Amino acid sequence: MSIPQASTRRLFALMTSASTAIAIFAAGCEDDSKCEGAECLFDFDATRPDLSVDGARDAFASPDVETKEDAAPSDGSTPDSDESDASSADADVGGPDATAGGPDANDGGPRAIATPAFPWSIAVGGGFAYATTMGDVVKVPVGGGASSTIQQGGAIELLTADETNLYFTTLTGTVYKRPHGGTTNIPISDMAVALQVRGLVVHANHVYWTEFANGGTVHRVAIDGSTLAGESVSPGLVLPNGVAFDNESTYVADSHGTVPNAGRIVRLNPDGGAPIEIATNRTGASKLVVGGNRLYWYDNGGGSGPVVSTALPNGGSIATHANTAVDPALVTDGDVFYYGNASGGIVKINVSASSIQTLYPTSQTGTVYGLVVAGNSLFWTDYSGGRLMTAPK
Repeated sequence: MSIPQASTRRLFALMTSASTAIAIFAAGCEDDSKCEGAECLFDFDATRPDLSVDGARDAFASPDVETKEDAAPSDGSTPDSDESDASSADADVGGPDATAGGPDANDGGPRAIATPAFPWSIAVGGGFAYATTMGDVVKVPVGGGASSTIQQGGAIELLTADETNLYFTTLTGTVYKRPHGGTTNIPISDMAVALQVRGLVVHANHVYWTEFANGGTVHRVAIDGSTLAGESVSPGLVLPNGVAFDNESTYVADSHGTVPNAGRIVRLNPDGGAPIEIATNRTGASKLVVGGNRLYWYDNGGGSGPVVSTALPNGGSIATHANTAVDPALVTDGDVFYYGNASGGIVKINVSASSIQTLYPTSQTGTVYGLVVAGNSLFWTDYSGGRLMTAPK
């Protein structure tokens, strides 16, 4: 059975022992009030992509998905004995096009640098590209080459990276860092709310995320792991679904779920007071990014909707850059803004020059679920095609 993309359905795995993985499937919830069938075990707004339930169940039954708790040191870090080589069935490289090179090695069109199953979240840093795949993470040099698999008891969900570390969350609520050249997953917070993490971002000396729940917050924790509890930095939010930064301020997409015209974009008050509204009457605002002097986001929270922006730091008129984007992934590079559709295709918009172009069509990109810019290249995940892709920006 295939699950329609517009439905709010989610797959997650809870690890109950060092040797047992229980896969729980949540499906069928089109909104917060109704379910389609018996497979709807949990009811919440989800942003995970569509997938085949039967195929995903088979994948989680694979012996490749296993916990590592028995080997965990007493400090809570997890040595990764699963840096598997390219002979692994789930870690194949992207064929003859996956040639070696640096982050600016692209000299042609899109090409695959790895072929993981159902890749979704993506991060690039330290000369490596990473993508989540069925609860684990595939790691591959940005120019292509042998890939490896990072595993952690409790399925890995969201990724972000800087030039030193990869950071990721698990569905059980722990945040880890992992040096790009290392083999150990180091816990830096155990305070993330299981199944409610959105918008994982690294900024300055902290990792930030939003907790998508009534009375949700923006939470942050020090990169050095000096305090696992971290701290909340955002009072007065309702269902926050993304966080972004400029040099001065922190901005949050406070979505209010998918309630029409109830969402807003806010700037956090550095004194800890009530957030300052810079855009209101939004519907399901999410996927917040800063580029140049503008703040971009996606309205609708799922399915098809507009990509819009407003001026920083105080907002103002709302510019619409796409009317019918399909659950897009958004990235910026100064005044240049890119979005990739879950239905396929990557669009490039130069706001200052008022130009827009389809940079790569669906036939070249596949279904775009995660998108990042690094150096002179774009990297993205083709979820349906099972590819980690790169191309010139």
